Amino acid sequence: MAYILRFKVDGLAGRDTALSFELDRHRNVLFGPNGCGKTSLLRILFGALRNDAAGLALVPFTRATVTIHSVDDDRTYTRTIQRPTQPTPVEDRSIAVVSPSDPGASPSGAGKGAALSWTTSPAIPEASASVYAARYLPSSRLVMGGPRPGGAWFHDPSAQFTEAELDRVFAIDLQNRWRAYSTKFLRVINEAQERGLASVFKSVLRPAKPGHPGRAVASPGEEEAFSRMVAYLGRQNKAGLLPSKSAFLNRYRHNPLLRRVVRDITEIERNIEVASKPRDQVQALISQLFYGGKSVKFDDQRIAVRARGGELLDLATLSSGEKHILLLLVEALNSEQNPLLIDEPEISLHVSWQKRLLEAMSVLNSRNQVIVATHSPEIMADTPDENIFRIG
Repeated sequence: MAYILRFKVDGLAGRDTALSFELDRHRNVLFGPNGCGKTSLLRILFGALRNDAAGLALVPFTRATVTIHSVDDDRTYTRTIQRPTQPTPVEDRSIAVVSPSDPGASPSGAGKGAALSWTTSPAIPEASASVYAARYLPSSRLVMGGPRPGGAWFHDPSAQFTEAELDRVFAIDLQNRWRAYSTKFLRVINEAQERGLASVFKSVLRPAKPGHPGRAVASPGEEEAFSRMVAYLGRQNKAGLLPSKSAFLNRYRHNPLLRRVVRDITEIERNIEVASKPRDQVQALISQLFYGGKSVKFDDQRIAVRARGGELLDLATLSSGEKHILLLLVEALNSEQNPLLIDEPEISLHVSWQKRLLEAMSVLNSRNQVIVATHSPEIMADTPDENIFRIG
């Protein structure tokens, strides 16, 4: 895990003066008109995080310095890249494979003659990561990444695909991104349940000795105890094991062992609630934003969108704005504590969605660093001035 502290870029988009900013730990908006170099700057920052210069062969700059703080080893590193005076031959500046294992990665393999490379100071210890798990969403994010027809993973500007093929690629790619997040979510849930069940077995097999207070954790009140047991057994498909509410409460009042077991189960449920909060929030946000009576369900395996009458809708049939908002919010979750860089997040979004986007992403994930490049005043409407970096 890492985040960018500051950067300095010389010659960006032909500038005579260097561009230099101190970034915020969480929210950053690069604001300026088309052609000012915002996209180029994002590519440079992403390349520094990934220690990858392959995608910078055609980016207009002369020198860049990016200072990165590594959270894992609590150290700060500075990466520098200098464009050689002899340009890379045009025929070697191809854009090639995008890895299926990292759909958020930038295209790699800038050609046999690519001479650009990053230097890092101080040297990163061998035991530490030199490539940080940043995610980059270009303005072409609805047509890049994911499996192309025929199973190939690539971005080829000369390739021609029908709108239907591109829509299908997007739908598959988005579902894959959601499943990647859901897999991590389910792992957290399983770990919480395993820890909780170990505590339950400990309470049953090694009950506190008479006169010994045991763990200084209060058992929940009667109403909470019953609701927690309903939720827990329901999740295990064992709701039939629970007696009537009155019978349960009577046992709960007079059975210390049951109170200890319910205390442990309550801890399981509370941990699951914490882990589930982002997923519940993204569903609530999308439900507020979507028009036309559509409902959206984020389950363990897929994103399911239904029309007002209950008909299941293919993600490929959604509007471009709906596709974009889904992708942006899912990526906000997926980025965890890693940087997320987004070029023109306003694409296809209604003005009201643009105004809410960054705050919504912050609600879903307040731990990562977000860097967006935009020319939309609405995107930065609620962003503090010190988090806005104007590139004229």
